[in-house]
Amino acid sequence: MIKVKKNLKRRWQEKKKEERLAYLQEFVNQVLEIIELDEIKDALVGIPSVSGLSTEQRKQLTVAVELVANPSIIFMDEPTSGLDAQAAAIVM
Repeated sequence: MIKVKKNLKRRWQEKKKEERLAYLQEFVNQVLEIIELDEIKDALVGIPSVSGLSTEQRKQLTVAVELVANPSIIFMDEPTSGLDAQAAAIVM
């Protein structure tokens, strides 16, 4: 037998977990869209210069990973080096 209070607490925790997961999924989708990775969201990262993502996409992915962590500030050292103008604009 489970106590009423414990049952209510468990349900509240389940609901909060569901809400957090839904919020996280929406947040990840927004980051994918902002960094313009939504078209390749299911692609394999692969091995550099062999298969998978291009150099530009890898840099975009690196920035996206940091954004998903939701920091208050991000320091980047030459995030646009080696990128063309369009890719650099997306990263910045």
